[in-house]
This record gives sequence, structure tokens and C-alpha cells, in this order.
Amino acid sequence: TTTTAYVNKVTASGNSWLLGGLVGIGTTTPLASLNVVSSGTGVTPALITGYSSGQTADLLQISKNYGATPAFVFTSAGNLGIGTTTPTSLLQLANATAPKFTLSDTDASTNQKHWFIESNTGSFNIGTTSDGLVTNTTYRALTIDSSGRVGIGSTTPYQELSVSGDLALTGALYDSTASAGTANYILKSTGSATQWVAT
Repeated sequence: TTTTAYVNKVTASGNSWLLGGLVGIGTTTPLASLNVVSSGTGVTPALITGYSSGQTADLLQISKNYGATPAFVFTSAGNLGIGTTTPTSLLQLANATAPKFTLSDTDASTNQKHWFIESNTGSFNIGTTSDGLVTNTTYRALTIDSSGRVGIGSTTPYQELSVSGDLALTGALYDSTASAGTANYILKSTGSATQWVAT
């Protein structure tokens, strides 16, 4: 069986080439299934528009393979979803296992390059990780659990604020009556509140 490959040139206010299953717009040597090259620095390489102002279907979907659930969706409402096909905010990331967003500073020192924001089993975490992006609970600098309790240096806060480690404070420390106390006072627990008292 002989198979013949045809290269077709289509002209319509620009050049489009079909080459061995690859489509090039603005180039005769496409490097991917669709390769778009701008004709100048003032020309937008690609423009996607809906049918009308009443467009309801997604403007863009990207899937791993044909027929698979899209991993990336840009809706007609302008919402971007990664890991979800129904983003309800401008950017929504979703995953079944602790989805996280990582910020990387490649100029930082060893094991100080990456900070991440993570949602994990009802807790919100901010933490750091090694250069190899190997996360560990000890790297989570701040945690807010589902009850609103904040942990600094702790992933299991047991009060509204739990700090694991030393605490440095500048300024006044107020008791339950909104008093900062005076010099030589001590902070006393009443069992359900705190109060500054004279020594």
C-alpha cells in the first residue's frame, strides 16, 4: 500500500500550511500540531472569541487526551479553572490531594526558593519546601484550621492562636478588659479571661 502525503497551501489574508499533520500559521515549519507565529511585534499571535455577547460555552478547554475531562478551562465568564471544569472565581485550582500553589524564587539560597499555599483536609497552609519540592509538615510556617484557629509553627493549633517556638512582642499586651496594664503589673488568668494585676 502506498501512502501519499500532500502539502496544501491555503491563502486567506495570510498563509496556512498543513505539513505531515502539523498546521502552521505564519510559519512553513510548524513544530507542533498547531504552531502560530506572529507576523510582527504589533500583531496578536492568537485571538479566541465567542460567537456573540451571549456566549455560554467555555472559550477554551485543554485535555490530556481526546475525550478526557479537561484539565484547564477558561469559561465565557472569564473564570480560569485548573483541575476543575466549573470554576466559580477568577482562578480556581482543584485536586483531590492537597492542591497547592507554589511561588519559586530561583535566585534564593539553597532550600529557600519555594513558598507554597495549600488546602489540605480543611486546613489552609503557607509553607516552604526544599529545592527538590519535597514537602513535609515541618515546613508549614502557618496553618489556619477549619475552626479558624491559627497555628504559627504548628499544624495543629488548639486555640485561636497557637505558637510553637519563641514569641517576640513589641508594644502593649492587652488583657480581657482591653487594658494594657502598667509597669510592674503581671498578667493573671481568671480561668476564663486574663487581667493585669498589681504585684
